[in-house]
Amino acid sequence: MSLDERAWWVPSENDSLVSAQDLRKARRMASRSRALAACQACSLLKRKCNDYRPCSRCLRQGEDDRCMEKNLLLQRMESPLPFSISTFTFDQQSPRPDLKGLRNHWAMPCIIRLWSYGYRAEELKNFFDSMPDELCALTQRALVAIGRLSHCLSSSRTTSPLALPAAAAARVPGFVRLAAPPALHCDSRGGPRPFRCG
Repeated sequence: MSLDERAWWVPSENDSLVSAQDLRKARRMASRSRALAACQACSLLKRKCNDYRPCSRCLRQGEDDRCMEKNLLLQRMESPLPFSISTFTFDQQSPRPDLKGLRNHWAMPCIIRLWSYGYRAEELKNFFDSMPDELCALTQRALVAIGRLSHCLSSSRTTSPLALPAAAAARVPGFVRLAAPPALHCDSRGGPRPFRCG
């Protein structure tokens, strides 16, 4: 095709033109071929990596021995927690659950609360007993923090001893002001002050 022919050339219906929509679709397809987590060699060089190990870039460069997942231990789940979706019961009122032998005693209030909503106590007990130790420690600390925050918020709304000012507390008959733990004190605006865990 000469220059003159191209100047007068008008595309027909059979000619395929690349539209903006086709370009967006091609870009999406290209981005899908990118791995969710790059291998260690590609991430150090900030290069595109695919889901195959060794990846295509490492194979081209001859670095297939360096092509491995970074933080492989962090990506792997320690143990599956046996807690199925089908744990609701809608049958008659059952007796209070027997939680003898529960490894994590801090989970007892949670289990009883969830049991009262209709979950099976045995499933809940197995769930909390099979938690890894690190997750148990974090969950226990979180529940203690939520309990302290809940106590502090509820005490700022009611007339509990923690919410009473010193002058008003002195006028209450039989009231002996005790020092509350630092995490339970509320500030003058009625909201909880930040507290430390641990």
